[in-house]
Amino acid sequence: MIRSQIELLLSYQINGPAHLCFNIQAMRLGRQFVREESLLVTQGDGLVPPLLREFPGTHGSRFLRFDAQPGPLSLTYRAKVEQLPLLPLPDLAETTIGWLPDEMLRYLLPSRYVESDRLAASAQQLFGHLPPGLARVQQITAWIHDNISYLPGASSSETAASQVFEQRSGVCRDFAHLGIAFCRALNIPARLVVGYVWFDEPRRISTPSSRPGWAASGSCSTRPAWRPPSAWCAWAPASTPRTWPSPPSSARWAS
Repeated sequence: MIRSQIELLLSYQINGPAHLCFNIQAMRLGRQFVREESLLVTQGDGLVPPLLREFPGTHGSRFLRFDAQPGPLSLTYRAKVEQLPLLPLPDLAETTIGWLPDEMLRYLLPSRYVESDRLAASAQQLFGHLPPGLARVQQITAWIHDNISYLPGASSSETAASQVFEQRSGVCRDFAHLGIAFCRALNIPARLVVGYVWFDEPRRISTPSSRPGWAASGSCSTRPAWRPPSAWCAWAPASTPRTWPSPPSSARWAS
């Protein structure tokens, strides 16, 4: 059993009446169990905003929403989480598009950040010749890891997958967007997962042409792809290529 402890503190200055929505709580699904958790939201006067509302998202994600008044606001979340050990993946095949479950079709469509239509020709040129199956998805992950530099500040919240492909740099979110775009362009359903990450020791982040950095913990974007029979498998292109069964993270959302 893998045990993790999460502690998150967010601070904001609210300039006017606002309605806020957060996706920070550890999910309760599959191989992950939340043993303890606490959530505290306070404003400048020390009062807890009324009507804190939690609602479920897709794939086990949890959302929190509430009204906030002008002034400083802080949110503290703590949790103790347990996960079952990760299992090695078998040599999985791809499902032809005609046999995909109906609910998977949404994960083939292009979106604001995942322009699989614009990257279709590049995806076919780079990966279309490879045999369908697990190895092809792993090759996408390896290509991103080897060719896209991890460079904080190279992208923004408006950066899309095609821009990452052109500039050959970004952060983990951009790596995931590009991987999703490549997969969807090859008719492999893919989506985004975000979670908490912990490294036992400070870890050097360095890829070709990038400035090295260090990280001990933080958030990370991964790219699950759907594989038969009815399973999501996840890859983190920003790290050394590896795979693990879904769910891979402590907090997540799908896009």
